[in-house]
Amino acid sequence: LPPLEAWGHSELLMSGCERGAAPLRVAMLLSGGVDSSVALRLLVSAGHRVTAFYLQIWFQEDFRNFWDACPWEEDLSYARKVCDFMG
Repeated sequence: LPPLEAWGHSELLMSGCERGAAPLRVAMLLSGGVDSSVALRLLVSAGHRVTAFYLQIWFQEDFRNFWDACPWEEDLSYARKVCDFMG
């Protein structure tokens, strides 16, 4: 992969984008994980105006046997760091 600052000029990474199209306003859910972080970077690199949202969804009763607390604070921290990095 090219360096982050060159993603918007990469034929491979921008192959799904319509050349010369007007930038879009995009709302996306950002978990702070790799998949949504890369998606955000690709959207920004393509010139779109993106608003990222973090959505806390946790059904404590469904996971009582696996985890004793929702790790949403850590996830939100990662999501904020990704947004801060993107500017």
